[in-house]
Amino acid sequence: MSDALAGICRTSCPGIDGLSRDFFEIFWEVIKVDLVDGLNEAWVVGCLPEQFKEGLIFLIPKVQGLIADARQWRPITLLNTIYKIFANIVAKRVKPHLNALINVGQTGFMANRCIIDNVLTFWEAIALAKKTNQHIACLMLDFEKAYDRVQWPFLDKVMERLGLPSKWRSAALALYEGSLSRVMVSGHRGPPIPLCKSVRQGCPLAPYLYLFIVEAFSFFLNRPNA
Repeated sequence: MSDALAGICRTSCPGIDGLSRDFFEIFWEVIKVDLVDGLNEAWVVGCLPEQFKEGLIFLIPKVQGLIADARQWRPITLLNTIYKIFANIVAKRVKPHLNALINVGQTGFMANRCIIDNVLTFWEAIALAKKTNQHIACLMLDFEKAYDRVQWPFLDKVMERLGLPSKWRSAALALYEGSLSRVMVSGHRGPPIPLCKSVRQGCPLAPYLYLFIVEAFSFFLNRPNA
């Protein structure tokens, strides 16, 4: 539990409850028993209280200047510290197994792998094709709003096929199912928006869940008869 709390950046903004990492560290001796018992129960039953999962969305511009195109804004969700503690616990349990689950071609979000390796592989393939006078075809894909398109039932099926334990899958999905967010506009909170898909920018577990979706896509691309 203390490792999960330490994994939260001290300077990160608190969620909608306003409680920062510093609050939990200062009052740890007072709240630790109730907090540990509560998150243990959440792990066992695969459910988190709705108020823990409520997020506050801020829109960050991708480019400079006045932007009318909604696609040029990146939504960052500020999440409650209790949510991030639980998400870190779930993430830490799967992280040691990612190298065995995710193919070597996937370099993003992977420890001891570098995303530049794929760029270098691309240039080496071009150089080899020129040197040996071979034809080569390259496919470049841009996953527009990739996090927003993750479907939870499909994600669960992928995690099941990857062999992830049902208890871990339930805990991971507990962070999302039944969750809601509010958009912060000009200092005002919008009405609650129930979520039915996506993983959240700002969730410690989100990159790993996205990796599982990409792994499924990679499987279809790498099939011999694809």
